[in-house]
Amino acid sequence: MTAKKLITAGGVSIVFLFIAGCTDKPVLYKQGEYQGKLDSQPWSNAQFKGERVEWEKALKARSQGQDEYSRAATSAN
Repeated sequence: MTAKKLITAGGVSIVFLFIAGCTDKPVLYKQGEYQGKLDSQPWSNAQFKGERVEWEKALKARSQGQDEYSRAATSAN
């Protein structure tokens, strides 16, 4: 008798798993509209105080040290 109950419970749980797997997930993108969180600008923080030009200068200065040609030219002198 317990084997029959076990088989019945297993069959019922398999049916519920198939039903749960067939549900739709919510879509974040509708055609032409983004429904998610908007990103802030990278220069809108306490360090740059919303100044895009200052952020670009800092970015250029940081990337200048990563350029192999400019590093080789300064070390050769």
